[in-house]
Amino acid sequence: MLTDLAKGFGKALQAMKEQGWSNVRHLYCHWHIYEAIKRHCGKWFNTLPKGTRGPEKNCFIDAFKNVVLATNPRQMHALWESMMEGGGFPQEAVDWVFKEYYDNPKSHQFMECFVYDCGNLHQ
Repeated sequence: MLTDLAKGFGKALQAMKEQGWSNVRHLYCHWHIYEAIKRHCGKWFNTLPKGTRGPEKNCFIDAFKNVVLATNPRQMHALWESMMEGGGFPQEAVDWVFKEYYDNPKSHQFMECFVYDCGNLHQ
């Protein structure tokens, strides 16, 4: 099941599994993740010079989208390293996304290389 990270969905899906729906998997919607990143990381991009804030934030989101869409863990890690090294993005934004999405058990619920085996919904 694809959700927007609302905690109530997780509890409901766990209850479904306990009732015999063993094939239920809780996946997170890419769009909602990208929107959350925009909301939470916007403050760090607002410190950049005017005219570069929006484009840099969009570039950051696009770089993370590439990480999310990687087809295997090796490619995912390489794209993350590239994003961190060459992006020049605000470190606070990189750290927040790392903690909240990349180096987090949640990653197994939306990173393509982890969810491809459940029908790949191409969110």
